[in-house]
Amino acid sequence: MRPFGRLADRFSLKVRAVADSKDSIEKERVLDEPHEPRATAASDPDFDAAGLSDADRSLLRQAGESYRQGLHEPRAWHAFRSRRSRRRAGFRYSVLVAGAAAVAAFALLRQAGEPEVPLPAIAVAPELRARASLEETPAAPVPSVRTSPRAAPMESPPPVRSPPSRPPPSPATEGGCRARVEAGQFAAGRACFGQLAQRTGLEADVALLEQARLSIQHLSDVAGGLELLDRHRARFPESPLRGEAAELRVHALFALGRAPQALVESENLLGAPWARDLAPELHWLRGRIYEEELGDCARAANEYLALLGEPGGRGDQAELRRAQCLERIGRARDAEQAFRRYLDRDSPQSADLARAALERLDLGE
Repeated sequence: MRPFGRLADRFSLKVRAVADSKDSIEKERVLDEPHEPRATAASDPDFDAAGLSDADRSLLRQAGESYRQGLHEPRAWHAFRSRRSRRRAGFRYSVLVAGAAAVAAFALLRQAGEPEVPLPAIAVAPELRARASLEETPAAPVPSVRTSPRAAPMESPPPVRSPPSRPPPSPATEGGCRARVEAGQFAAGRACFGQLAQRTGLEADVALLEQARLSIQHLSDVAGGLELLDRHRARFPESPLRGEAAELRVHALFALGRAPQALVESENLLGAPWARDLAPELHWLRGRIYEEELGDCARAANEYLALLGEPGGRGDQAELRRAQCLERIGRARDAEQAFRRYLDRDSPQSADLARAALERLDLGE
């Protein structure tokens, strides 16, 4: 396309030639009227020949016709520019309206929960693209969406009151554990000693042995007590309480009917120098095992012999059992002496049984 400046110059020359042929009086009247400064296509700095469209050329031709009908060149050029501006303003307004409508439709679709629909592409004339980037486009107002009436608030449920928190249990102590045992709470006492047994040192040593004793003597859990004694032996092999633990083991084996093993354990224990204080109890247990489990009164009488003269209930029962065993094995003279010795004790518990045995022995003679 040729530069529009040359076309504008030719247009000016033609317009001037037509103006010279007019009546000189009319020309002077028109030229003497006050008007704005001369404006031509050549002198307009905003005129862009590259952006001239077919519609602009049509307006330019109309401006030339208007001039030929009697207008002078500046007014014809001004009329061309005014029509061109109005045409562009109308097109720009239509673009803005279409954009606002698309934005409103997009907002309504988003609020209604429908899938998003891509906005249609809007064709923009080439001559408006450069100017639209330089001008600020006012944001289209988003139409308000009518919301549904607010539902009546639901009554909130009453708050759930949590139970008052219990204070943490106090740490177990040996005194507290023994207090439970003295109150007859043997299971609670065993559980308390179990907590102490998880510690170290002499406190754990004593607690583990007490657990075993309560299991065997009060809770009828002989097998569980024996397992605790095995654990005590493995954990505290040099315990100062190992004698008491060995004696309790013999009791557990006897209660479980494991007589041979109980005799072996007790025999080893009688030979230990640190178990001398346990000898009376061990002989008593061994005599009962021979008498009750094995039916061997001869050996039972020998075991009971170690308890002669011992005060208390165990010594009383040991002397009476010895005399009875001697009578069973046919040693009448030894049995008579044993019964008379028993009656010589202070307040014998089974004096009637001893007198009746003596009468039998006298009649037997």
